[in-house]
Amino acid sequence: MDYFAEYSTEEDPIDFPDDLEITVVDMNGDGIPEVILNHKGPYIRLVLSYQNGTVVGSVFGYKALGIITTDGTFFWGYATYHGLGRLRLTEISCEVYNVASFKYATPLMKMCT
Repeated sequence: MDYFAEYSTEEDPIDFPDDLEITVVDMNGDGIPEVILNHKGPYIRLVLSYQNGTVVGSVFGYKALGIITTDGTFFWGYATYHGLGRLRLTEISCEVYNVASFKYATPLMKMCT
């Protein structure tokens, strides 16, 4: 957060919580990077994208938008379903395009089937 310190003044301070992370990466492959705000407390991520002159925000839970790679793909996972995805962003929607996904059974589930 040192970048913002030079713009902060006594009259107009810029304060960021210690549990906020900012990531800048092209999430949808259009050549324009998105800004991802990650609040580590409740694990909520806000993806800000620039669409036709407007900044659009999309909110994700941590498991819906897990580890983000440098090429903009990300890992997601719910219970026994996991995958690798990429975002499709428009002015009115944000969709997850699954590059790959898989289902696995835990040892307990194998015993019960």
